[in-house]
Amino acid sequence: MSYPQGGCGTVLRGGVTKIFANLRLTENGGEESTSSRSSADSNETRGGGAGLDETANDREVLAPRLVVDLLELPAGETPAAAGVPAAAGTQHYAAAVRHYLNRRPDKALQELLKAREAGEDPVEVSGGIAQIYLDERRFDQAAESYRELVAWDAGNAAAQFNLGLALAGLEQYEEARGAFRAAAEQSPELGDAQLRIGECCLKLNDAQGAQESYSAYLQREPDSFAALLGLGVASQMSGRLDAAVKFLTRAVEKQPDSQEALMRLGNACLETQQYSEAAHSFRQILKAHPDSVKALEGVSLSCYRAGDHAAARTQYQAFLKLSPSSYDGWCNLGRANQKLGAFEEAIEAFKTAVEIRSDSGEVLLDLAVCQQELGRIGEAKAAYEQLLRLNENSLPALQGLTAVFEQENDLAAAVPHYFQIAKVTDTVGPIFRAAAALQKIEKWDQAAAAYEQCTDRKPDWVDAWLQRGMVLSKLGQIEGAEAAFQKVVSLEPGHVIGLLKLASLYAGRREIDRARAVYEELLGVKADSPEILFNAALLEQKRGNNEKAAEYYGKAISVKPDFAEAHLNLGAALRALDREEDAVQCFDRALELKPQLAKGYFALRPYRRDELGLRETPAASGQLTAGMGSEQRPDPALSRRRLPFER
Repeated sequence: MSYPQGGCGTVLRGGVTKIFANLRLTENGGEESTSSRSSADSNETRGGGAGLDETANDREVLAPRLVVDLLELPAGETPAAAGVPAAAGTQHYAAAVRHYLNRRPDKALQELLKAREAGEDPVEVSGGIAQIYLDERRFDQAAESYRELVAWDAGNAAAQFNLGLALAGLEQYEEARGAFRAAAEQSPELGDAQLRIGECCLKLNDAQGAQESYSAYLQREPDSFAALLGLGVASQMSGRLDAAVKFLTRAVEKQPDSQEALMRLGNACLETQQYSEAAHSFRQILKAHPDSVKALEGVSLSCYRAGDHAAARTQYQAFLKLSPSSYDGWCNLGRANQKLGAFEEAIEAFKTAVEIRSDSGEVLLDLAVCQQELGRIGEAKAAYEQLLRLNENSLPALQGLTAVFEQENDLAAAVPHYFQIAKVTDTVGPIFRAAAALQKIEKWDQAAAAYEQCTDRKPDWVDAWLQRGMVLSKLGQIEGAEAAFQKVVSLEPGHVIGLLKLASLYAGRREIDRARAVYEELLGVKADSPEILFNAALLEQKRGNNEKAAEYYGKAISVKPDFAEAHLNLGAALRALDREEDAVQCFDRALELKPQLAKGYFALRPYRRDELGLRETPAASGQLTAGMGSEQRPDPALSRRRLPFER
């Protein structure tokens, strides 16, 4: 026997059969059909999405809803025609119906169980039992009963549909989806099946399947709130946020008081950075429900994201009055105060957050930063160290702690943390910083080893080679330093500091010609540098090339007219060229620009006989007579001048 589509369960001649669907009861007690809450819900904390969950009054409940009327069985058809045993009678079944209509489902169930034992119509009896189990949310027993009905009549769409409801109640969403699909195939006009398929798809994180089902239903019912809401949720789940906003906006237009639609629209607007629209959605909820915790949290986050930190602070304060144990609330209140420069208030909020969740690294980091802003270095250090005890590889904590040590000029304490940062990030930059710190505190051996790590891991790093050369120079490892500086100029030809360092090494070893060659190269790179011109001139002067020296000194003075040392040494070069008048002018100009250059000129020292111009006379053997002109006095300029870039 085949029954009319939609028929199953409790059968009344000329009466109805009820099919049950999930309904959401809103806070004001009204019913609104919705899709199941999906894993696409964002649960934002501190800096993430909205973090707005359902309130206690938003939980799903089962409530009966009339879907189709059961028509009288066609003439001549009886349950036996479907291969079902003939009914023995209807005494208990009729009693069950009476109890059910008088809202005594427990007594109705007792009579139906008696009817089963008495062999009354098995289809009607099983349908009634299944319906009451579904009413009572006894989903496992309801599912078992509906499976029996489906086994007797596989083409019964209503039985398949209600089986899907029972399975969904058991959170067996894959099987439930299959039952709803069977119902939809058997009875295309049963549109609710598409809605239920969409809900199951959302529960199974099948956004595409949900979109297909809800879209199919929307073609039948263009103004369906449930389908629009479901499409909005599915679009959020699949990352199609603009589409989510569009569908959810339409859903709100259909049911402006729907908390779920407004909440989801607020979340979607947050995710698409439409902060004013998000705040508007949350405020719409607050108009009807001023104590809605999640709506307050949503408004707070919307204000914060929009950069209105003063409004965010006010909203979070109101939110925390209702939810004082909210870690996220205290954390975000702290951040709003931090943005407003209210560091004391921020610290108090962060401390409260730490009391709620002592193992949270992010709030300890914020707390340390605020302490640092107020110059409380000890407290900042303590917060960073507490964070490192939780996670020794916390990069923000390591970086913050090294910043504190640098602020205290405690570079020795910073060094191991630089190496730890290098290990955590697998980068060489922190090793360079460690080497620089060691160099600054004159730990030359350790600095050299650190710079060597840098050049080994990054052989083309010019700055690392340069600093390595400088440190090796300090260690007296001249050959190693020379190799490092040569590497610098090979990697970057014309590198001024590298060439200067090479020239300084050569000059220190009295390899004047090699130093002169380097300065010739330098002049090709920076011909207008007065210091380079000066040093090139000095090297020529040491070689006795006074003409060339005078030329370079003159160029240096033309670039830097007040270069006192250049005037002084030019005077010496001119005197050596017998240009006494010009030399005296240079000396006068040098001492006029920098009188301190004269200091030490007459320093006592033993004179040589040839310097004094003394000779022995026959009349007074052993007696000395002086006869020294000013032109014989040794010029100290060359002996006192050093290369300015020697370090």
